[in-house]
Amino acid sequence: MPAVLLFTVLTLVVTVIHLDRFHLNARTPITLAVTWAWLIVYTAVPVIMALSVVLQRRRRGEDPPRTAPVSRGVQWMLLAQGTILGAVGLALLLAPSTIAPLWPWSLMPLCARAIGAWLVSLGVAAAHAAWENDYQRIRPAAVSYLVLVALQLVALARFPGDFAWGSRAGMLYLAFLAWMLVVGVLLNLGHGAARQMKASAA
Repeated sequence: MPAVLLFTVLTLVVTVIHLDRFHLNARTPITLAVTWAWLIVYTAVPVIMALSVVLQRRRRGEDPPRTAPVSRGVQWMLLAQGTILGAVGLALLLAPSTIAPLWPWSLMPLCARAIGAWLVSLGVAAAHAAWENDYQRIRPAAVSYLVLVALQLVALARFPGDFAWGSRAGMLYLAFLAWMLVVGVLLNLGHGAARQMKASAA
């Protein structure tokens, strides 16, 4: 919830900053419809999610206990990845023109800030998973890690000419992607082991 709320808020901010890049007066109906749908979604979703958080906090009840703690090594890797993702994301958000030339593919300021919003949110999600410290609780994050890496690989395979393969930035990007893959596999293996233990105990 915190990561998605932050992502939608940051994306709304990026949209407002670069509102001149959006086709608000497009002559093509489909383009106009998509543009306004984007604006409505990223204006409404943060409000709806914020209200959901408030309503949830007012409900009685407690979170279930942590029964399958994440290994210390994986927890530290999640925190490290969250810190790196958050720092790079903030840099892209605050100084896109400065950071974009260091990226492994060409970025315009709008795209740089949009990626920054994603990275900050992913960083919060990784840190949140480390804080939750329970394989059962962070199952969605574990699956999402693998899906994210898979989609990145699909994008690289689809647009290989746009990626600076031999650059330092390109190698760092690929190394970080491999690191995320390792953490994603470890998270899913940990969840599977915890599930088996729970089934055995039952």
